[in-house]
Amino acid sequence: MISCFCAAAQSKHPANRFIQFLNNYQRDSLANLLDDDFLMTRTYAKYTNDKQSFLGKYIDKSKAGQAKFIVLKEISIKEPRQYLVADESNFFKYLGLKSPNWKLTISTKGDKVLFTSIDTTTNYRKYLLELKVKDGEFNAWLTQKYPKETSNTISKNDTLFNSRLKEYWISKGNK
Repeated sequence: MISCFCAAAQSKHPANRFIQFLNNYQRDSLANLLDDDFLMTRTYAKYTNDKQSFLGKYIDKSKAGQAKFIVLKEISIKEPRQYLVADESNFFKYLGLKSPNWKLTISTKGDKVLFTSIDTTTNYRKYLLELKVKDGEFNAWLTQKYPKETSNTISKNDTLFNSRLKEYWISKGNK
């Protein structure tokens, strides 16, 4: 009985709701959950998302690519909460990449999410090497099949980008 209560209480924690709402692309629920000064940072990239860009472009791209953070482990339930997550999406599936793992840190205050950070894990270097190879193979296929397109030009159109990735995946014998 106590373990059920604890699990229910943890699922209502803002950090857990953040992951749930994000994985279901619930923009309105996220808007209410995020602090006005919300930031999402990445240790491996120089760009950040503020609340507006997160609720806009980030959610749009996540939904278009069916991206989700699958919680593999709760590293810490103390503030800030930390999770080991697998980053699953059509991008990884269609390129034949193993989903990378990230350390997701979520800082909360009261009922609001103030800050999230995505950090690399030990498989990051392997992921980068594999990504370079698979991306090169996709670009070679794209250039041959659609000579006027590049991954840079089609990545600006989420629907076209996902369509080309899926077509590439099918051309490799997948269904």
